[in-house]
Amino acid sequence: MAAAQLDIAVFKRVPFADDLAIIGPDYSDAAFSMQIRQRWGDSGDPLLTVGITPTYDPAYVYYDPRRKITVGPTPATVLALDVSEAALEALPLAADEEKPLELVYDLHVTPSGGVKRVVMAGLFIIYPGSTI
Repeated sequence: MAAAQLDIAVFKRVPFADDLAIIGPDYSDAAFSMQIRQRWGDSGDPLLTVGITPTYDPAYVYYDPRRKITVGPTPATVLALDVSEAALEALPLAADEEKPLELVYDLHVTPSGGVKRVVMAGLFIIYPGSTI
């Protein structure tokens, strides 16, 4: 399975909490890792590490915007993603403070007894927001 491309948009002055679904396999016992970095290939400490809590839903239902239909029930592992407001607030703004800061991420999964691989990757876009 190739890695899915998904850009994630967040706002600087609020916590980020969202769900992502991996349709099909039960990864509830897998190890996950998602790090946010300045650019692809950066080494050293990540700017952020996203908290991930997986749960398996054998009857997951979702809306497919491309086909404009509701799909399911179908098995899926749902990943609850979490980054605190304080962690987002600690990041610098973009060079132009009115523009969003574009960082990168990839999501690794290591199934129990399996091999680690990248299942998703893309931009992690932080909008400065207007409410303080």
